[in-house]
Amino acid sequence: MSTFGSHRAVSSSFALFLLAIAAPAFAQENGPPQDLGSPPPFVAKGAFHRVTLPSGSQEFNELLQRGAIVWGEDYGSFTLLYVDARRAGGIPLMVNRGAQIVDEMTLVPFDG
Repeated sequence: MSTFGSHRAVSSSFALFLLAIAAPAFAQENGPPQDLGSPPPFVAKGAFHRVTLPSGSQEFNELLQRGAIVWGEDYGSFTLLYVDARRAGGIPLMVNRGAQIVDEMTLVPFDG
């Protein structure tokens, strides 16, 4: 007994079902998904932002040459900077060059 009409319809429906399940698995053969500069969880209003850069980053020198760094603190494996985004060329440019916006450091939770 078939609910789709004929046995041939059942087998082709089953084949389409298998293909639909297998397609995402084949798409993942090129490695894990890559972060394409997803927006940070919080970006402060205004032009000044807290940014981290990996140690030895070329972006640090570029920000320094543009006069975009207000202050910075070297923590060894990364550098925390307070940056004028206008002089840096904007937030998207900084993020595309490896900077991570960490403005959420300015938030203070009041949980009781």
